[in-house]
Amino acid sequence: MELIFSGYGVEIHKQEGRYFLTFDAGGIVDEYKTFEITQDEAMRAQESGEDADWVINHYKNIERLGEDYMNR
Repeated sequence: MELIFSGYGVEIHKQEGRYFLTFDAGGIVDEYKTFEITQDEAMRAQESGEDADWVINHYKNIERLGEDYMNR
């Protein structure tokens, strides 16, 4: 995987044309999560801390609510 960005508490990697965002989702203990994201979301997450948080929360909601979240 190629690291293309590190900042705002996230790392964005690219592998074979696919983008992955990794962040620390843990509280007291580090717990890293990785989501596959779109190229547009990879670009957005690099713009600001707020945008990086938006991408993280978007995928956390998909993980938690699944189809219910996607059908809104």
